[in-house]
Amino acid sequence: MKLSFLDFVYTTPLWSIALFSFLPLLTKAVAKGKEMRPLWVISVAFVSFCFSIIALMSLGYTNQLVFSNLLRLDQPAWLFSIVLLFMGIMTLPLLLGKKNHVVHDKFFSEFVFLFMNSVLGLCLITWSNNLISAFIAIEYISLCFYLMIPLAKDRVSSIEAGLKYFVLGSVAAAILLLGLSFVYIAAGSFDFNVILHHSQVLIQKNRLFVLGLSFICIALLFKVAIFPFQFWLPDVYQGSATPLAAFMSSAVKASVLILLLKLVFFGGFITHSGQSLTVLFQWLAILSLIVGHVSALFQDNFKRLLIYSSIGHAGYIIMNLLSPDLFSVSSLFYYLISYGVIQIGAMAHIMFFEGEETTGHSLQSLKGLFKHKPFYALSLTWFLLNLAGIPPTAGFFAKLFVFEALVQKGLWWMLFWGVIGSAVGLAYYLKPIILMFTLPEKEKEVQFEKLPWVTTVIVILLFISLDLSFGAGLLHEWMTQLWTQV
Repeated sequence: MKLSFLDFVYTTPLWSIALFSFLPLLTKAVAKGKEMRPLWVISVAFVSFCFSIIALMSLGYTNQLVFSNLLRLDQPAWLFSIVLLFMGIMTLPLLLGKKNHVVHDKFFSEFVFLFMNSVLGLCLITWSNNLISAFIAIEYISLCFYLMIPLAKDRVSSIEAGLKYFVLGSVAAAILLLGLSFVYIAAGSFDFNVILHHSQVLIQKNRLFVLGLSFICIALLFKVAIFPFQFWLPDVYQGSATPLAAFMSSAVKASVLILLLKLVFFGGFITHSGQSLTVLFQWLAILSLIVGHVSALFQDNFKRLLIYSSIGHAGYIIMNLLSPDLFSVSSLFYYLISYGVIQIGAMAHIMFFEGEETTGHSLQSLKGLFKHKPFYALSLTWFLLNLAGIPPTAGFFAKLFVFEALVQKGLWWMLFWGVIGSAVGLAYYLKPIILMFTLPEKEKEVQFEKLPWVTTVIVILLFISLDLSFGAGLLHEWMTQLWTQV
């Protein structure tokens, strides 16, 4: 592999994160194992992500292959790298909560080190232009999450969640690796461009290639938690620290879906494999929507309610991938960006009653929130209305673009199920809203956790960013123009 100076210039946003991530560990080593102040450790990660965003903005729109075509910085990768770094910045202050189950006094530097490297891995997934680089990036972030989830050693559920995620993730990695090997044998290359160029012929004539792509689909759908591969999601996210669960349910899902779009759908696997496979993916989207929304409807745990709802939202996302044209891909990007901001903002409010021994994350814990914290009650209401898709929120426009894409493709029966899913979602999203404005009984009144000021600032910023949803049409049009240059 030939390296050039330009390879390092164009990958500055990536390797800079790796270098910055070692600073908290080096500082801790110099201090002979003494943990630094959490705010200082967070500041290092914040500066790192901001530097990477500035570096990406300096590079601008480009279509550059680096490291012998292993990575490709094109317009979609450029845009989503900025989005992923923004999600990382929004998640960092949430780690400062006193009861977020991350052990500050012993392993906080290690946790932030792993978190920074997970963001690096997610950016690598969107940059991947080769099956090997994509596999390494996926396993890189998986390894980070395998270690981060059990770091909350004061909770048995965290260790169980980490073990479950490790075992099931290892099985998915084995399936993915088997699929990659089959595709390489059939196509003779790991390069995306070569595979996509010959995909139409290989799909029709080479069964080994189809089998390999099928295994890749299974592994990636597991990572995204699409039905029937969603069974691991509630327990793993429930046992994870709330900020980590918020980040995983938004950023990880987004980056893997970009890879799925690039390799499977743009490669013609769906369109060239016959009507039966298209119908299969249509039903996977519908069943994900039904299972996620119906399961959330019967939840009395606020965190699990949001986790199950993420499965339903994954169904809407898959609807956009069935026949990827400019409009549907732009709709997908808008949905992923808006949903990522909404999910992080909604789960940040769970920290009000994190660690409560009597109520935990019960929906009943929300009673009286408006009386004690009116701003946070209103902001959480706004986030939930976004998730429900009530106009004029960003969530409404995200679903509107999905439904418009279905109408353009003539998929009226899927539109019917999408509307039904939105109605069911409205039912369970209204439940916590009603409880927040309900006065609790005095003898059962809940004492809410006081959030750090930086966390409050982040909630305000997320609140304001969603208030800009009136520019949804312009943003969607800009993304459409972005994709025409690819």
